This record gives sequence, structure tokens and C-alpha cells, in this order.
Amino acid sequence: MITLSRINKHLAGLRIWMDAKGHSKRTVQSYLHTIRMFLTTDPWGDEYKYADIIAYFEKVSKSHLHIATKKLRLVHLKKYYDYLVATNYRRDHPCARFHLSGKTDRSVIQSDLFSMEELEAILNMEDGWGDQPEKNKTVMSLLIYQGLSKNELLKMKISDIDMENGIIRMRANRKQLARELEMKPKQFAILHKYLNEEREKWLKEDTDTLIINQYGKAASIIRYTFEPFKQIYPDRKLEPATIRESVISHWLNVQKIPMEQVQLMAGLRWISSVERYLHLLKEEEQEILKKFHPMG
Repeated sequence: MITLSRINKHLAGLRIWMDAKGHSKRTVQSYLHTIRMFLTTDPWGDEYKYADIIAYFEKVSKSHLHIATKKLRLVHLKKYYDYLVATNYRRDHPCARFHLSGKTDRSVIQSDLFSMEELEAILNMEDGWGDQPEKNKTVMSLLIYQGLSKNELLKMKISDIDMENGIIRMRANRKQLARELEMKPKQFAILHKYLNEEREKWLKEDTDTLIINQYGKAASIIRYTFEPFKQIYPDRKLEPATIRESVISHWLNVQKIPMEQVQLMAGLRWISSVERYLHLLKEEEQEILKKFHPMG
């Protein structure tokens, strides 16, 4: 049976071991929290065998945790036992081959999304754009109007912006297909000012990458673009992934663009990736049927 002092010793060692492997501070804290909770409720956990792991997750299942949470907990436990084996505390790994069945629900949650009016309200703000206002406006406009992913945006080249024909070109990558989308009227002024004035002023190295950072080099992160606006929606995640989901949902549920066309516009490889945005509409239809159907 593990004691409190032994728990603290294990967690201190796990922290050092994970730090040495290059895990971020936030990741390490998440693992330590899970393992502390596990060892506090299951003080024999450091000696568990395969059967004990099965029994543990049977107990966890009765708590009605989401399958994604249970799978994450298993990942954390596997890492803990990796550490115990690596430091010779134990010779065997009790759950190296243990897996949880069940699919994670990847449907889009309506409350997480932004309306097009909310997104455009940010783009129309006059202040708060930082030291590179045209770059930040360019980033926001490409996310809002073309529904780009963060990786697409960071890899975009100047040649992908066809000002003469009003076309934005997105290159194929491992997750998304290549595509072309029309520029919106207000994007012409934003992109022209960024490409011909601000970008030229900040540029410090020879690069054809569209988005450059405050050091005049190809940008590798864009999170600072969103910092000034998080206070506008403090309880919601204003980030590239959520904006992209909001845009796809807008195309599908507000503009009523056919799924096959939305799939092409978003560069999604599978139609099922589009279908998960439809549950918003289906839920509304179910409520209407319950209200008006004679057998409801």
C-alpha cells in the first residue's frame, strides 16, 4: 500500500522524468493531477496487475465519465507505469496492451461556435490590433471568410493570394485537400495594405511565407492575434479551430450550402467530417417534431 510520502516521491520523480522528455509544463501538471487522484483513491495502484486495471476501469465506468475522459485517464496511467518500469520500481507494465472501446463523440457543440455577425464584429473593430494590425486583420479575415486551419494559414505563400482574380488558394496537406475560394470584397483592401506596406516594412529575411512575425521572419504561431479579443468573449474559445468550425457550420446551417460543396470548400477528405456539423439542425428538427407531431 502506497503512503502519502511515497505518492509525493513518485510524483516528484515523474515530474523530473517527463521534464527530461520535453513535455510542456501544462502537460506534466495534467498527468500529475490524474496520478495523484488515482493513487489517493487506489493506494495499491502502484502494484496493480492487468486484472486490477480492468476492475479499476469497470469502477470508473459506473461514474458515467465521458469516454474521452476515460481514454485520457488511461493514457495518463500508461505513462505513470512507463515511468515505474523505466526507473526499475517494477518490471512489468500492467496496462501496456489494455485499450478502452467506444467512440469519442466528435460532434460540434453549438455553444462553442460563433455567429458570422460575432466574427465580423471583431474584424470591423478599429482598435486593439497590436503592432502589426494589417497582419492580424489578414489572419482574422482568412480564418473568417475562407475557414482556413491554423496549419494552412502558417504555410500559405504570397503566390497563394491572387489579387488580380480575387482568389485564395489553399495547398493540400495530410488532413486537408487543395482548394480555391473567392476573396470577399473587404479582403482586397486588407491584403493589399498588408502585402504592399506593412509586410515590406517588417520583413527581415528572404521568405515568401505570407504571414511574418514581429521579428520579420516566417511566423510559426498566430495565437497572439487573438489575445486582445478574448476579453470580448471571456467564456468561449476564440481560436483558429473554433473559428473554422463556426465558418463551416455557417456555410452548412445558415447559408444552406449542400454538404458536398461544403466538403470541397473546407478541404475535408470525408463527407462524414461535414455531417458532424449537421446535428445542430437535426436537434432543432426533433424539437419541432415533438411539439407539433400528433403522436408527440
